[in-house]
Amino acid sequence: MKIKSSIQDGNLNNADMSVNEWWDYCQSNNSWYLTGSKGPEVWERLNIADKIRYGQVVLNIGVGLGYCTQELVAIGCTVHALDISEVALDRVRKMIAGTWSPTQLAQLPDSFFDLAISNLVTQHMNDEDLFDQMGAVIRSLKPDGIFAMQFAYSLSARYDLYKATSGTMKVGAVLRSLAKMNSFVEKAHGRILWVDKIGDFPEWNSGWYGVHIVRHDEGSPLLQDRSLENARNAARFFNADGEDLFNAGDADNAEAAFLHSVRLDPEFARPHNNLGVVYFQKSNHDLALKHFEKAMRLEPGNRLFVFNCGKLLKSLGMASETKDVYSDFLKIHPGDDEIRGLLKGLNAFEVTNLNFRNHQNSLAVKAGAGGPLDD
Repeated sequence: MKIKSSIQDGNLNNADMSVNEWWDYCQSNNSWYLTGSKGPEVWERLNIADKIRYGQVVLNIGVGLGYCTQELVAIGCTVHALDISEVALDRVRKMIAGTWSPTQLAQLPDSFFDLAISNLVTQHMNDEDLFDQMGAVIRSLKPDGIFAMQFAYSLSARYDLYKATSGTMKVGAVLRSLAKMNSFVEKAHGRILWVDKIGDFPEWNSGWYGVHIVRHDEGSPLLQDRSLENARNAARFFNADGEDLFNAGDADNAEAAFLHSVRLDPEFARPHNNLGVVYFQKSNHDLALKHFEKAMRLEPGNRLFVFNCGKLLKSLGMASETKDVYSDFLKIHPGDDEIRGLLKGLNAFEVTNLNFRNHQNSLAVKAGAGGPLDD
């Protein structure tokens, strides 16, 4: 991922240079900040290699050095390009069917593209411009079209450090959570069909997600044909994103991620437990109990869920119900001395002895796996 803490070129340090001017400058003078990615590696990473074929109408977002655009043309695709830099568009204008700038988004034709590709672009954009672009591109997809997008996220979930400024947009350091990107997609009348983590860069405290976005139309063939496996995997990524956000102190966005996870896979227990934790923090005890009970019904032998539910019930003075929760667990795990000790005393709620992470209200969200569960 191309991020620098400082820019050596004096011209690039000029605060008066707009982002547009800066990209034109890069196209002419400093290609370090431009992607030299070859088409096949981008397509493989974004899980669209099977969709690159003769006759496809493709919108390539972010021209870079033009390699992907040239390779799409060579395959026989009908290619259009969208870029902030007129210098970049001039590089490919003669070889493709159409060029578009951000000021022309409203003119993109409806239901036109089989595929739109965005790689190493979103981390250079502010929220407003990204949302405008996303809405226009989703509208321009055919009913069975796919918008394949890469975006950067923070490994520490400290998104307050990576907000859009002139500087962060120029160097590609605008990072967003999966939950935030999903909120943009849904407001733009799209849905995320597929998600995966496609890059990891600890030295920059960042990684990459890849997503496939489709139109959220009534009777959409892609949404109807969506595989259960894809939905379950996506649910696990959203849950992991929520856990990272929660552990970084962002309960509101964590809640949004957990809610989307259970929408994708209602039988996935962990986000129900995590929603219980969030709602307990917010003193919404009815919702917290509802989700803890759901989590335990789905995974009755999970000690973390039992511990959290018991903690909530005890805090509400519901000793009898707390005992029932512990007793049911001990029927499955009779040798669990710690839960048995809690049942006997209903006083010894020592979270550290259970090796669970402490949070406000002494509840635990399981620190997240980055992808499908490793149960």
